[in-house]
Amino acid sequence: MRRLNNNIYSTEIKRAFLNKKMLIALLSGFIIAIWNFIEYALKYSKVIDETITLESQKGMKIYPTSAFTTWMGANTINIQGFVYCLIIPLLAAIPYAMSYYEDRKSGYLKNIVIRGEYKEYLKAKMLSVFLTAGVVTILPMILNLMLNLMVLPGIRPEITSNRYMMRAGGMMAELLYKNVYIYYAIYFLIDFVYVGVLTLSALVVSTFAKSGFIAGLTPFIISMVLYLVFGYLNKASFIPCYILNPAFRNNAIVILAEIILLTAYAVTGFYYTEKNSDIM
Repeated sequence: MRRLNNNIYSTEIKRAFLNKKMLIALLSGFIIAIWNFIEYALKYSKVIDETITLESQKGMKIYPTSAFTTWMGANTINIQGFVYCLIIPLLAAIPYAMSYYEDRKSGYLKNIVIRGEYKEYLKAKMLSVFLTAGVVTILPMILNLMLNLMVLPGIRPEITSNRYMMRAGGMMAELLYKNVYIYYAIYFLIDFVYVGVLTLSALVVSTFAKSGFIAGLTPFIISMVLYLVFGYLNKASFIPCYILNPAFRNNAIVILAEIILLTAYAVTGFYYTEKNSDIM
């Protein structure tokens, strides 16, 4: 039985990652990442030497443009970073969020039930959707940061430079100015988990939706509803597309609370509901 359980997990993960939809989602994110790189980092890299020389001649304190001031998670004013964080719930759902609906329609699910693997299949499905969503979320961001570091110096952020939107008192602000790499590593993990559990909402809707497309849109719809509601209430720290951007002054308690609520919604609405349902 343990071997069968292992097989269902490996099968679901392979189905999730080795498909054309995964490639489409990643390429879409990479396009935005490269667009940002060309418009900001590449442009600044061509004039950085001249800027340093000019400031040095004028006796000014030199703090040149660095990779950490131009990448798409560095501030809230670059259009690519905003667009990416806004549509990532949509991109993250493309690879595998609609697969449960498709398995039901194709009859694949009945074969799983006959083989006695249904409960493990549900767990494997949630894990696979979570992992693909997280990977689609952070890989374009990592690519963008790496491209920036290839053409601009990776100077440690300095709060007095006035080049960073994160101010004292912001979430992990001290860590940003002490060890920027650890700061971004932690933030990538936050984004991975947040979008991962948000995308699980598509599985809940898949249990009753009459269209896989509607199920796939669910994470994006939830994100936009929260954007409109909390935007109206002037509560930016509750808005998903702001939470995903390291440049915003987010609240760790709010992020943790939303992750817990989204996880509880997915586990109760999908796993505990479906494991006792009559698929046959």
